[in-house]
Amino acid sequence: MFPGGGSAFLAKFDSTMQNLIYATYLGGSSGVYTCATSLAVSPNGSAFIAGMAGSADFPQQNSLQPFRGGGYTNTDGFVTKFDPSGSTLIYSTFMGGSNEEGVSSMALDPKGNVFVAGATASTDFPVENAFQATSGGGYDGFMAEISDNTPVSPSPLALSPGAVTFQFVQGGIVPTPLTVTVTGPSFTSAVSDSWIAVANAATGTLSISVNPSTLTPGTYNGTVTLSPQAGTPATIAVSLNVLAAAPTLSSVTPSLVGIGSNDTVITLDGSGFTSQSMLLVYGEPWQQTPVTFVDSGTLKVTFPKFFFSNQAIYPFSVQNPQSAVSNVLSLTVGQLGPQFTAATVLNAASFAGGPVAPGEIVSIFGTNLDKNVTFDAIPATLAYFSPTQINVTVPYQIAGQTTTLLLIGQLANSPPLPSTSRHQRRDFCRSSGWKGHRNVVRDRLRSTHRCRLAAMPAPSIGDGERPARASVVCRDRTGSGAGG
Repeated sequence: MFPGGGSAFLAKFDSTMQNLIYATYLGGSSGVYTCATSLAVSPNGSAFIAGMAGSADFPQQNSLQPFRGGGYTNTDGFVTKFDPSGSTLIYSTFMGGSNEEGVSSMALDPKGNVFVAGATASTDFPVENAFQATSGGGYDGFMAEISDNTPVSPSPLALSPGAVTFQFVQGGIVPTPLTVTVTGPSFTSAVSDSWIAVANAATGTLSISVNPSTLTPGTYNGTVTLSPQAGTPATIAVSLNVLAAAPTLSSVTPSLVGIGSNDTVITLDGSGFTSQSMLLVYGEPWQQTPVTFVDSGTLKVTFPKFFFSNQAIYPFSVQNPQSAVSNVLSLTVGQLGPQFTAATVLNAASFAGGPVAPGEIVSIFGTNLDKNVTFDAIPATLAYFSPTQINVTVPYQIAGQTTTLLLIGQLANSPPLPSTSRHQRRDFCRSSGWKGHRNVVRDRLRSTHRCRLAAMPAPSIGDGERPARASVVCRDRTGSGAGG
């Protein structure tokens, strides 16, 4: 109800400015110059207003002094605090001497203390711990701090929980409503923002939901105020974190780095990357070296050798500003297994690629190779071994298949290799004496040991002896390097 004379007012709207949460007069029965000049809001939604009041019956609650008025405007300054519902005064106090005053600005500190500033024409303005204890004449400015030690009566409503938190990723599913249990007398509910909705789920419970469809990425805070017919309202804090869609991480290259490796460039492939994408390692931002944005599908980062000193697994993920976190892929530091490809599996005699054949001796080139070699889980006979080359006989048991799976050691395998159905042996020989060397490759269809027919240069025979022309020299292995 309009109290008469001039009055201040306080109103609260939701974030769209389309819905009025509450509105109230604040004034007395007289006083043309009563008005509010400053407003502040605490984190829990309590509103503080300040200004000048020209009426002795201006609403007071725990006032520091009575109304004194005076001067041309007959006003004192005032500071008033409302509860979050806007329906109850926590305190409302005059500030002034025997002449006129008014508060022009106000601020809050984290503890809820109020700082006000304004002007006074009084020589008896109330001072406390003053920097300047007396008036300088005419109008002086003033500054005051008011501590908020006013006890607030507890609400007759009990809430469990007293706060709810939602998270929404754009393009994803709207968060499921959350339930709050309410015990106590009957009440009415009001929401602070249009993205919050509340409904009575059952007797003594409230269902709180959010509609983030029109919100941009960011954090939103609001309240649900429950007002009983008598007593202090209760408030439910509602927090909503809206995130942009997460980038996607599809591969980390290399995914395995050997212990003791030097600085290594790691390539992350995926989608949705930006120039502000952040690499997370163990869920924490990577700050050791710069992350290079190549394009929306590629990031690069150099890992210093320090990180490769021991066996480790580094989980990688990527996050954009105000986005959800991507899926996780790992970089492993350990002993490197055999490294080879299907293209490095060659015929041991000619070093030609192509399908492998049962009974054929093949050379496999790579690094960190192992003596344990199988084709379709069938052990291959070892003819020659070094860490970078293995010569083995392809098992005859793979005959009749179009592909075969080559496995070296326990972990390293190639894509399925093409194979032929023929049993074949490839021998190569050199003939026509010691001059005009001529290479001949021929197929042999018997399962005897491999033999190489050669007219060999003298140094390769050993012991300084030279074989006779057209001698046959049998060898147990072939293709063990360029020298043969």
